[in-house]
Amino acid sequence: MHRPRRGFTLIELLVVIAIIALLIGILLPALAKARRAGRGAVCKSNLKSTGTGMASYATDFQDKIASYSWHAGMVPNSEFIDFDPGPNGFADDMNAAMWQQTEILRRRTGRTEGAHRILNNTLTMPHRRYNHLVLFDYLSSQLPEAIAACPEDRNLLLSAANPLDTALWATMPAWPGISLNKFNGERVQQRYPFSSTYQTIPNAWAPEGLASAGQAWVSPIFETTHLFTVVQADGIHGRRKMSQVVFPGSKVQMFEHNDYHGNSKNPFYAYSEAACQILFFDASVRQIPSADSNPGWNPSNPTSGDTYRYMYTPLSTEPDRLNDDPVPVLYRFTRGGLTGVDFGSREINTGQPN
Repeated sequence: MHRPRRGFTLIELLVVIAIIALLIGILLPALAKARRAGRGAVCKSNLKSTGTGMASYATDFQDKIASYSWHAGMVPNSEFIDFDPGPNGFADDMNAAMWQQTEILRRRTGRTEGAHRILNNTLTMPHRRYNHLVLFDYLSSQLPEAIAACPEDRNLLLSAANPLDTALWATMPAWPGISLNKFNGERVQQRYPFSSTYQTIPNAWAPEGLASAGQAWVSPIFETTHLFTVVQADGIHGRRKMSQVVFPGSKVQMFEHNDYHGNSKNPFYAYSEAACQILFFDASVRQIPSADSNPGWNPSNPTSGDTYRYMYTPLSTEPDRLNDDPVPVLYRFTRGGLTGVDFGSREINTGQPN
């Protein structure tokens, strides 16, 4: 008598494999979505922690919004500064802020000499990508600081983990009308690992008022999202206060530069397809579609009711353009500055400087 053989036939095995493949195909997108949601929660926690730190800083420093505090006329007393401004101190607030950034980076990283020494950067202002360094210095953080980067911002995370790897530094591709000399030198590029996914709005460190006829203290330019027009005046920068914010629950304080959670293309914050994580002045954090934001303005033209637009010019480490059209400045340049609103209400069109 022949006993039946135990085991699977080839057809049965193929059916089982097909079922497993089908289940994997169904589950993988769900798992990827769950993982993305988890990273979104970490991103939100990063901003929430930053907001708590901002509030603590304001409590300790006369209600001031955390920003560079060195100023014109100040004579620095630090072993990490190899610059003598003379008895009259720094020439202006911007120069003082540039040296304060260098002092923080040297002191927190220990890179004070040798081939990897942190160079002083007098080419680009320190506020746009690095305003957070003042807060982290106040919190006694080591640099790079983990909460400065969104967990989906892989380029920045890799560079922060290997800050001496020059291959991971950001560069500026050629864009019409933009000088690349400022961005592609060592003194600028070596700072990239210490930058942040989250950027502070300009009015958190510079006022809205007119410095001269037709010129605000800080304003956008059409050619690029990486440069602003800044008036280097004494006694102006780094003196903004939390109490100057009129609608803290509707006014953006810091924002995710690109949407790393709501759209697989990670669009720049100003595209209508984006929905970035945003820290408000009441310390709340929300992910809100950019299409719901007020469009913003150019503070150098305060009487104009037009929306101001500029060209998104990504660095080599940033997501590509969705198209070649200029985008609105949105909450980066709110009409009315700290007295204005970004979400939940129409723009306050005062037409007057604060």
